[in-house]
Amino acid sequence: MKTNHVVSKGLVEEMKALGFPQVSEFWYCLERKTSDGKDILLISILEPVYEKEIEEYSYVKKAPAYNVSLVGEWLPNRIFYGKHKLWITRTEVGYWNVQYGGEGVKPFCEKIEKTMADSLAKMLIYLAKNKLLDPTTLKGTL
Repeated sequence: MKTNHVVSKGLVEEMKALGFPQVSEFWYCLERKTSDGKDILLISILEPVYEKEIEEYSYVKKAPAYNVSLVGEWLPNRIFYGKHKLWITRTEVGYWNVQYGGEGVKPFCEKIEKTMADSLAKMLIYLAKNKLLDPTTLKGTL
């Protein structure tokens, strides 16, 4: 799993505070980093192949490392009574642009990040903070 395919740890912590489901196939280890300072990703305990390795980390505080497909699934296709639809594009310089808008409708919100996962997560956070999405109603799909 490449780290650009999962939401960054800082955004995950913000999502947790807003009440997003705490489910994922991958988890961040919150107490440790690799020897070169990178975040540690653990595979889900639902994967029987890795169960033995995960038992070693059962005591470790962890947070979900939401992947692109899960956070993308959580975003509504349309908001504001269908007037604004979800648009996800890649910019010419390689950033990801996530916005709600449409033809003849000025985009009301736009989130641009280096990774698609972080762009989608920032949009989810925006929607939750502005009461356009209730994160407690979302389901995780494992």
